[in-house]
Amino acid sequence: MFSTTRRYRQIAAFILKYRRAGVLRAPGDPPGMDTSEGDIPPEQFSEDIEALGPAFVKLAQALSTRPDLVAPRYLSALQRMQDGVGEVAAIEIEGVVAQELEAPVGALFRRFDPTPIAAGSLAQVHAAELPDGTPVAVKVQRPGIEARVASDMELLTAVARFAEGHADTARRLGVRDWVAASYEALNEELDFVAEAENLEALAEVFDPYPGLVVPLPHRGFCTRRVLTMDLIRGSKVEAGAIDTERGEALGGSLLRAYLDQVFARGRVHADPHPGNVLLDEDGHLAVIDAGMVTYLSRSSRLALLRIMLHAIQGDGDTVADLCETMGRRLPEYDRQSYRRAVRNLVGRYAARRADGAFAEGTLLLDLTARGAQCGLQPPPELSLLGKTLINLEATLSALHPRLPTRRIIEQHLESLLLTLLRHETSKTGAAALAFDVYALGHGMPGKIARLLDTLADNDLRVRVDGLEESHLIENLQKIANRVAIGLISSALIVGAALMARSGARDLPTWAVVLFVLAALLGLGLIVNAWRVDRSTARAIKRVDRG
Repeated sequence: MFSTTRRYRQIAAFILKYRRAGVLRAPGDPPGMDTSEGDIPPEQFSEDIEALGPAFVKLAQALSTRPDLVAPRYLSALQRMQDGVGEVAAIEIEGVVAQELEAPVGALFRRFDPTPIAAGSLAQVHAAELPDGTPVAVKVQRPGIEARVASDMELLTAVARFAEGHADTARRLGVRDWVAASYEALNEELDFVAEAENLEALAEVFDPYPGLVVPLPHRGFCTRRVLTMDLIRGSKVEAGAIDTERGEALGGSLLRAYLDQVFARGRVHADPHPGNVLLDEDGHLAVIDAGMVTYLSRSSRLALLRIMLHAIQGDGDTVADLCETMGRRLPEYDRQSYRRAVRNLVGRYAARRADGAFAEGTLLLDLTARGAQCGLQPPPELSLLGKTLINLEATLSALHPRLPTRRIIEQHLESLLLTLLRHETSKTGAAALAFDVYALGHGMPGKIARLLDTLADNDLRVRVDGLEESHLIENLQKIANRVAIGLISSALIVGAALMARSGARDLPTWAVVLFVLAALLGLGLIVNAWRVDRSTARAIKRVDRG
């Protein structure tokens, strides 16, 4: 209990310290706008986040790729956190390896370098050699990190719930859903067996592209907390590291591979920031971390694909329709303003040069921000894809500063769409469609019979959610309370006037008692009406949030 209270105090102190620092931008603020009101250095901000713990570091790393949410002066400080955090002592790491693989490190590996080659918020990586001499990288989870993350995310969930109840911006952005999605992603990232499967799946996606590689896992040396994979030595991708022609080829392959992964496989490697992409010694691009992978349903993939294609064609109205279908409309949703904003965003994007700066991820995140600003709670899939493309931006720009991303995306998405359509018309797709038609026809007689029975018994009822769940109920309740309060107040005033006129000394005792009793009842009704008004308002808000 003491520890939880102390953590709440620590989080509250952090929020109070930075509440006016202008770290986060409100939905609709123009890109590049600095809303800072304080003198706190951005480096101090990142250090304070690291002090809060690993869950906060992962959220900060996610925010470091969101220029739509973070003020520019703090964005660079958060990006520093992608590269590494403090190291764990080698003896603790070797203890985790020995416990997980049920043997001493010396018996498992010919060599195990005690100095890590990378240290992250959840794990650190050591170079080693298998008994047959194969060089490997051993990723080991930090001791006690699962319990710490679970505790921190529970606190963050409570903070997000409080924020949505008291801050309109947090409610519009769906902060609770965002924290819940982050918690789910963190849980999977802490499961190294799942990461091994993600690496193998990513290798299949990269297979048609010779310039892309992924370190494959060595399954006999993998558990939930230890991941042993091929060792890839290389350097971060930087501008000028390779010639322009080779950079264009690698950048195009990487972008196409990620589009394949999202729209053909429904798997989104949501963390391809420059710290996770290396240029190896053979000139290949290597994605070395596949822990943060999420999954998209078929309907979500098709909707996102259509949004991308219609945006490229400059069709803002269709993009707005699709975003409205995927999102959740809040009671204050301003449809006209939102559609006008989407048309402007899509128009500006479509008017850009085909070989201009990478803008696809920014467009999707801007659509998310405009939706939140106008009362349309954005779908998590839209911001997820936008974040993924934003993460790719730095790598692609370093490989080739004028990479024609829009042309690549348009051509590849059209190819993927044709592939999906062919699948729908294949024997498998036709069989699935035939089964759906059969299920519909098979269940129809029973549904019709139940409907006729309902009509025959005169039990048909029509429910109008707009009346049952709208603010009409709240307003009627308030009106009734105020009428009752007005009547009681009037009665008390009349009674007081009669008492004053007749003289208190001549007034019977029972009249005074009744007057005092009426006053107490009136006061009780006033207090009760105030409480009912507040509870009704809270209930309506809960219904509106779904």
